[in-house]
Amino acid sequence: MTNNIKIVTNVPAHGFSQKPAYSPVKTFEFGEKTAFLSSNCRTRVRQAKADGTYSKLLIYLAKQDLLILDDWGLEPLDTAQRNDVMEIMDDRNDASSTMIISQLPVDQWHQSIGDNTLADAILDRLVHNAHRMPLKGASLRQLQPES
Repeated sequence: MTNNIKIVTNVPAHGFSQKPAYSPVKTFEFGEKTAFLSSNCRTRVRQAKADGTYSKLLIYLAKQDLLILDDWGLEPLDTAQRNDVMEIMDDRNDASSTMIISQLPVDQWHQSIGDNTLADAILDRLVHNAHRMPLKGASLRQLQPES
């Protein structure tokens, strides 16, 4: 895998991250080391800070060939979370690939991150050379037959 960033947006309930072609399990089949963080990554990072494994978590995330961030931007980031994202993205910048899956359009990420200076720095690392893949179509929930 080359070092790049893919941004998949406008995907309310498309189930994109659950599709086999994009699942972490599928990437393991190609021999890539993959980490998958969803909206619960805040809990994982907070727990790593509490139990003294934060540095190990950062090293682990930096060494992965692919980091998939699912549900990006669902909730605004607080100061500690902004700093964590900045550190993670800084460690990965130009070294590994990242895929971001978000219901939020990219033009609204700055507001979701908060703090203008950190938002600028984070988005510079994420968006500058990213391949954007805005999805269109109905939500998977809308397409499911009623039981």
